[in-house]
Amino acid sequence: MEALTNECPILSVAIGSAVTAPTRRAACLVAVRANTVASERELNRAVSPAPALCKRNNGPLFSAPCANWWISSILPSKSSSRSFRRTEINPFLQMQVRAFGLAEDALPKYTDLPEDASDSGFEAEEAKTLDSKEVAAHALQHYLEKHKGLAPKDAESISSNCPAYVEKIVTAMGAEVETDEMVNWLEKRGVNELEPFLESIGMNPEKLDDVMPLVQIALVGEHGLLKSTEVLQSLGIPRRGLWEVLERNKQLLTLSAAEIQAIVDFLEGLGVKRKDMAGLIENSFFLTENLDTLQQLEKSGIQKHVIAEILKIDPHGAGIDMPVGNFRERMDFLLARGLSESEVQQSLKLFPQLLHLRLENLKRKIQFFDSIGLEREKMAKIIARWPLVFRQSVEKKLRPKIEMLQSMGIGCEGIAKILMRYPEIISVSLEDNLKQKVAFFEANGLTGRRLVKLMTSHPRALTLSVNDLNKKLEFFKQKGFVPGSVEMIRALGVCITISTGSLEARLLNLESLGFSLDESREIVKQQPAILTLSEKGIQEKVQYLVNNMGRPILDIVKCPSYLLYSLELRIKPRHRVLSLLKSEGLLREEAYSLNTIMIMSEKRFVERFVVQYPLAPAVYKRSVSVSAEVKKPD
Repeated sequence: MEALTNECPILSVAIGSAVTAPTRRAACLVAVRANTVASERELNRAVSPAPALCKRNNGPLFSAPCANWWISSILPSKSSSRSFRRTEINPFLQMQVRAFGLAEDALPKYTDLPEDASDSGFEAEEAKTLDSKEVAAHALQHYLEKHKGLAPKDAESISSNCPAYVEKIVTAMGAEVETDEMVNWLEKRGVNELEPFLESIGMNPEKLDDVMPLVQIALVGEHGLLKSTEVLQSLGIPRRGLWEVLERNKQLLTLSAAEIQAIVDFLEGLGVKRKDMAGLIENSFFLTENLDTLQQLEKSGIQKHVIAEILKIDPHGAGIDMPVGNFRERMDFLLARGLSESEVQQSLKLFPQLLHLRLENLKRKIQFFDSIGLEREKMAKIIARWPLVFRQSVEKKLRPKIEMLQSMGIGCEGIAKILMRYPEIISVSLEDNLKQKVAFFEANGLTGRRLVKLMTSHPRALTLSVNDLNKKLEFFKQKGFVPGSVEMIRALGVCITISTGSLEARLLNLESLGFSLDESREIVKQQPAILTLSEKGIQEKVQYLVNNMGRPILDIVKCPSYLLYSLELRIKPRHRVLSLLKSEGLLREEAYSLNTIMIMSEKRFVERFVVQYPLAPAVYKRSVSVSAEVKKPD
């Protein structure tokens, strides 16, 4: 080991020839200890590159490569790998010499190097030194740590991500300024640490003048902006994406970490997942006073999951830009009008703005419905299904449409049916939609009572385009439906949301199963709702009828409603019971038509075929509720 350290000219020159070999050896080990904490043998090996590096020295003065190697080896910091300027080397060497207990005069002056030192490799290393922007960033990092109390990782993160601020320092100081000079300049001038910080998280520096007045908290400290942004980052928001969140909700610039954490904790208590919180926090409802309001809603009886749903559906609406006041008062009013608590909460989910409406506004809408004779129970169902009714103006929306319906001879009962089945009709344009559709139907043979029947039974028909309605009417005419007939009204009503292309495909599906064109048309005329069923579902029921029940396919023409019943919950359970009774000689299944077997009510079927036979209840397991009705005979 002595031979190894004796070969190291950098230590021999720096420490002096009077220093003993053990001292040189100790210095050499200290030089590499920052980079390894292994065994002595491994430390010895770590020192071995030093002689090869130092052989580049051609004289009594050590060259830049050797100096940089030694200094970078003994400095336990992130900057250990960088090259050093001339003015930086001597202080570090002096520090190390003092650490070894040596006289400082034993240290040669690095500044004694001749100006023309290119043959020693100096110029090559000088080219690798920090450029002016790196020096400025390093100086800023040092300043933030020493004078602003930032942790090293925070200071480094800020200084390395604020190029515009660093450029400002370089422009003010000049490009040929050393780190210590920049640090001194920053100390004298002072730094508003918020400026480089905001740039480092993504803010455009041009917005600084507009943003700074909004920031009401310091950067560091338990209540500082650094801590606040750490809470936001814990929600999965990347550092460079923080400004996007802060810009959308500038109120966050005024909140401490504790206040933001309280919001996060409250949301977690509602069941909101952290991955969903970032999107909510970006929106403008997260004022601390709104947190109090949300807590008030919970105290008013609104369940947590409902509040969470309100925030997810409409975080801006739940932002409560208008005061919510005492929502309990409005909730009690709706309860008194016949809504259940669950219906009130469902209304809030569908229409969070209900939180903002004044009690007088709610009363005005209710009084209008009272004036047309709408029963309280039906009114409650309309509100629960479509609470946006409270958003409609009485004079501009509600009254004109109700008066039009009344002019067509639709009474209070009919109006109630329309609103209960499709309350959204209130929001449809009167001139461009309702009146136009009424004229279309009248031109196609639907008038008087039959038109009223269509409107009260299938009010959505009034919202379809004239082109769509015309295609459907032509389709049903071709299938044998008489324009204006009750059958046409039923068919049009149940197929409102189905395209004519799908209707054609489902009719062809019936023919592919063995029905003739006339039989298919007859089935559809009797039960047009069959056209709403899936092709696969119809196929399975037809196959079960033929293969398992042993009945002819024509039974479906006589009883098309068979296709409307559930295969698993009605058809199979009833067939199992009848098959059992037939096998026991208790019944001839063919004695009962398919129509009788399928259409018979549940109560009647259980009384007639289940409770009278001891073996039947075990076979008939249609549902828990039905099984409970089945009793063994005395």
